[in-house]
Amino acid sequence: MFKFVCNQLSRLGVPMNRMFVSLVRRMHCGMGKCCRCNIGSTYTCVDGPVFDYWSVMNLKEAI
Repeated sequence: MFKFVCNQLSRLGVPMNRMFVSLVRRMHCGMGKCCRCNIGSTYTCVDGPVFDYWSVMNLKEAI
């Protein structure tokens, strides 16, 4: 759903670094110990869980 909403916002002129997405659904332990929330080298529990769309738009598993 993020992809479709962000595409529509982009068409309306909202810059990608001003769109924010929450990846809280990927978190498990919340401390980076279980390694289940990693997307590439990004840990959603440590680095997020809220990211600007520009940062995660190319992470295949994120969006």
